[in-house]
Parts: sequence; C-alpha cells; structure tokens
Amino acid sequence: MQAFGYVCAFIFTLILSIIANGYALSILWGWFLVPLGLQAISITTAIGISMIFTFLTHHSSKNDDSKDFRELMVKMVEAGLLKPMMAILFGWLVYSFR
Repeated sequence: MQAFGYVCAFIFTLILSIIANGYALSILWGWFLVPLGLQAISITTAIGISMIFTFLTHHSSKNDDSKDFRELMVKMVEAGLLKPMMAILFGWLVYSFR
C-alpha cells in the first residue's frame, strides 16, 4: 500500500511540475518575446514546448539509480516547481526595469 502512495505522490508532483514549467514559459514568453513580434502562447502550448525541450535536453546521471524515493522527490520539486518560480521572479525583476 505504501508503494501506491509513492506512485501517487510521484504522479502528482510530475503533473504539477509540468504545469508550473508551462506556466513560467508562457509568462516569460509574454514578457520578453511578444514585444519582439512573436505571437503570445497559451499555457497549453507552453507546456508542450516545455515538454519537448525537456525531452530533448534531459540528461540523467548514472547515480540516479542509487537514490531513494525521497531524494528523487526533492530533486523533482526543486527542478519542477522551484526552478519555474525562480525564473518568474527573476524574469519579473528584469521585466520591471524596462
């Protein structure tokens, strides 16, 4: 039963991470690329773009196999939730100087 909880937590974190990355990309795109003449993109389009780039650029280390579930979840939260929030924060700071 504990394995089911781990799987649910993993899937929930993964979905939240995908949405957060897409949301951050759509915000940053609107702030920095739309003024250059590109079209605004929706969150769903940004999620798709984010997933494509993650797929094409993801590099896993050989040490990933030895990590336990908690370490993997912390890494996922850092990369999938903290990173987009920091990108929006620093993007907002840069955008506010325009």
